[in-house]
Amino acid sequence: MVAFTRYVDRRQKEFMNRSLLIIEDDLDELDFLARRFFRSGYHVFSANHPHQALEVARVRQFHVAIIDLSLRDRDRIEFVRSLKRYQDFVQLIVLSRYHKDREFQAKKEGAFAFLSKPCTWANLELAVEDAWDRAWSERRRSERPAKGKRTTLSR
Repeated sequence: MVAFTRYVDRRQKEFMNRSLLIIEDDLDELDFLARRFFRSGYHVFSANHPHQALEVARVRQFHVAIIDLSLRDRDRIEFVRSLKRYQDFVQLIVLSRYHKDREFQAKKEGAFAFLSKPCTWANLELAVEDAWDRAWSERRRSERPAKGKRTTLSR
């Protein structure tokens, strides 16, 4: 019997791990969310400033990003656009206390979900699980050859 091993590149290994980026300017809230999701089995990366988040996003792939829409120093919707540029399959969950009117615009820019603060832990956890499932299925779909196209194997 021959054992086959599948080559897994760095990005694919990162994708198998459940990675989560949390961007929140309130340090207490950031710490709370990071600890809870870490205990739930996620590889958590946290940033309290948009510039930090974009620096991390340039070098690491994430499944899900939780973004506080009341971030300082940058137009929030522009930040969503920038993050989507660096991340192939990331699903964005936007949290907001004051910007319910920006929900449509955030979803138009590619946000997976929009939750109003305060939200329950159960609702946030469910949104992250659903976002992770979508990110995983989009990744798998992109790896398959297009329907109707033949792939040839070289000898």
